[in-house]
Amino acid sequence: MRVRYADDRPMAVERATLPVAILPDPNVVNESLYATLENLGNAPVRASQKISAINLKKADAELLKIPEGSAGLKIERVAYLANGLASEFTRSLYRGDAYEFVADLTPNEIEKR
Repeated sequence: MRVRYADDRPMAVERATLPVAILPDPNVVNESLYATLENLGNAPVRASQKISAINLKKADAELLKIPEGSAGLKIERVAYLANGLASEFTRSLYRGDAYEFVADLTPNEIEKR
């Protein structure tokens, strides 16, 4: 688990889980998980994310220094290797007062909605 900051303000709580076969020693990660995975030959080639609105529970709200029950965004990501195996599951909780979701759509995507 780690808390991400911007200008000394806690912005997100991230919890990542990876199989031991993908990352045998998590202590080798210094600054970038993905750079480490690239160096190990285990960089993901695609990922699927789900974004949900939530009310933050006490423990996460305390880490983000906002009141319990505050609005937040939950982003769950599953990343995959080139061979199709899942290589990472990450759940991130973002402060709702600091983020907004923006999606740019092409004409074909607009017609599907």
